[in-house]
Amino acid sequence: MSRFITINITDKTTPISQAGFGLGFILDPVADAGSEYDYVEIRSIDDIPANATQLAQDMANAYLSQQPNAGVLTMQGIYINETDGTATDIEEALNQVIEVNDDWYGLLLASREQADIEAADGWIPANKLFITSPVEADWTTLSAYSLLSDKTGVFPSTTEQYIDAAIMSRMFATDPGSATWKWKQLSGVENSGYTNADVSSMLSPGEGEPNMNPVIHEMGADYTAEGKTVTGEYLDIQRAIDWMDARLTENIFQLLINEDKISYTNAGISQITSAMKEIFRVGVNRGVIAEEDGEPLWNIDAPRRQDIPQNARANRNLPDVNFDFTAAGAIHSLTVSGVVQV
Repeated sequence: MSRFITINITDKTTPISQAGFGLGFILDPVADAGSEYDYVEIRSIDDIPANATQLAQDMANAYLSQQPNAGVLTMQGIYINETDGTATDIEEALNQVIEVNDDWYGLLLASREQADIEAADGWIPANKLFITSPVEADWTTLSAYSLLSDKTGVFPSTTEQYIDAAIMSRMFATDPGSATWKWKQLSGVENSGYTNADVSSMLSPGEGEPNMNPVIHEMGADYTAEGKTVTGEYLDIQRAIDWMDARLTENIFQLLINEDKISYTNAGISQITSAMKEIFRVGVNRGVIAEEDGEPLWNIDAPRRQDIPQNARANRNLPDVNFDFTAAGAIHSLTVSGVVQV
């Protein structure tokens, strides 16, 4: 060390925790308190708890069997009973889970009971997805399901195929927004078994009825249909929005926590918008945000300091930072026309 040179290095790389969008969780309603098991990570079939219900074990197996797959799954067994259960209902059980373990994004439910599925749909928060696979004989029965969340996706079948676990794993192996949930061929999954009329009703339901995504057999392939939530939004867009919301929040927070301060000046406001632009650029690279002729289709509108009310500046609040972007979307159908001449 030199007596004439002093080096001081300030670490401004403080990491913050990031929300994940590739981790699934199975809530397993076990038969009694003695069959309960703690929250556990599953990376191979050997990790599946021996006292998990058969349905939960089969769902975990389907999750790990996809190519590609998400790599890791979590699950927990809870005894749910109104009189002597650890939780009285599905909602209470899920609240108990996230009180301790809230790092997962996708909910799978090891129950095919309509009431349980409807309860999970009613619980699912804005920053998670619920994917389920009711086993019902026809659309008449499925159309009566009361499902209202734009974060719920339904992949029904006439026989048990664990489609919910399979499609979640397949899609969680991709970056949020980079792939559509339609056209997916899943290991161990065949045609859902519904009539053409029922399939048409699932894809174009009447008012108040839920959108559903059966597995269709066409041109020799079994593939998932549409990939919509029960309310008609596309699941890839919903997951991309959740990713965008979290990453914008995290990037701005990291800027604020690692700087001594962000000055309330035009330069300081520019620092905030620069942190946002970093995430938009990632969104373009991942296929979340569209490009047109090489130009990314997003915009940030932030006020200049001199245009912000004095009271807002005094309260150190930066208002009216707005953005918009055009989602890249995906092609799900097309029309080709041709002319034959002689």
